[in-house]
Amino acid sequence: MLAYLSSFRPKAWPALPENPGEGDTVLHEAFKHVDAAEFNEASAKFDQAVQLGCRELPLALNYTGTFAFIRGDPDAAIADFNRSLDLNPKQAQVWAKRASVQMEKGTTFNKKRSGTNVGDRDAAMADFAKAIEADPQDPDVYYHRGQVRFLMGDFSDAAADYQKSADLDKKFVYSQVQLGVAQYKLGQVKDSLVTFRKCIKNFKNSAEVFNYYGEILLDQGNFQEAEQKFETAVELEKSAASNGAKVRNVMPLVNRAVLSLQWKKDAKEAEKCLREALKRIMLYF
Repeated sequence: MLAYLSSFRPKAWPALPENPGEGDTVLHEAFKHVDAAEFNEASAKFDQAVQLGCRELPLALNYTGTFAFIRGDPDAAIADFNRSLDLNPKQAQVWAKRASVQMEKGTTFNKKRSGTNVGDRDAAMADFAKAIEADPQDPDVYYHRGQVRFLMGDFSDAAADYQKSADLDKKFVYSQVQLGVAQYKLGQVKDSLVTFRKCIKNFKNSAEVFNYYGEILLDQGNFQEAEQKFETAVELEKSAASNGAKVRNVMPLVNRAVLSLQWKKDAKEAEKCLREALKRIMLYF
């Protein structure tokens, strides 16, 4: 849940209007819960704000749709996004989110049958086009279109989207990390390594950077350097948790376990890493 919400750059919440109604007040309570990473409470408040009615109804519907998507209910998500866009069609973020849901519905279809569901892919790309029409300078749109293209195996166009997103906002780490991954998938190993080294320089406190770089190094068989990157990622996550952050990214620990088995054949160390990962997950919930 946190990973998906974090994949959109944070934006300031709208101010509470003068003489707020009950729905307006509840909506602002929802914002506070999101900021505190209290997502169950936030979801309930967004639902309540929609039911009561509020002045920022398109935004409230944006988030009821978002939480429905995260819960695995794409039909409910699309229904809420449709209502939101009917009220305000200039919401690039909602178009981008609806596009992702279109692909998710296609993925569900493909798990049930062989072959591909081209209609869902076309619908997703059409929604991204609407998002770009609404705001051609929104880095989130290009990042999420890149994610969809990456999942489709279209690594070249995905890399172009990640690059566009990074050009529009150099402070957003995820587009730059994914650019490095896409370059690696394209066989552009030197370019990928250069991208990750730049990421480490620019985002030295990002566990995601070190974790994904470690995965590239692991795939190359550069075990010693991969171990160093995973260890750094683990320490950065511990540091974030000690400072009160609710981020519980356990992938560095999982990757440490894989490395221990693949490189050192150390099953005990792998088990230790996996147990620690499970412990962190339970702390989050």
